[in-house]
Amino acid sequence: MPLNQKDKDFLSSFKDDVFFTRDKNGRLFMSIVMPTKNDLGEWETDPTDLRNRFFELDKEILTAVTWESGKAWTPQELLALAD
Repeated sequence: MPLNQKDKDFLSSFKDDVFFTRDKNGRLFMSIVMPTKNDLGEWETDPTDLRNRFFELDKEILTAVTWESGKAWTPQELLALAD
C-alpha cells in the first residue's frame, strides 16, 4: 500500500484508535467512532453517540484510503499494510 513518509508520520501521531474513511466524492474524514458505509456514498455514525465526531481532512493525504475499499481504517492498520 503506498504511504509516503508524510502519511506515516501523520498516522504515527495517533495513540488512540480513530478511523479514516473516504466518501464516494473523494473527501477524506477522520472519525472517533467506528462509522458505517451508507447507500448514499457517505460514511455515518450513530447520532446518539456523544463521541460522534467527523473531521474533514486534506483529501491529498492518505490516498491509499478509498471509497472502494469499503473499510474504515485505523492508523495501525494502515501502517501495518505499508510495511
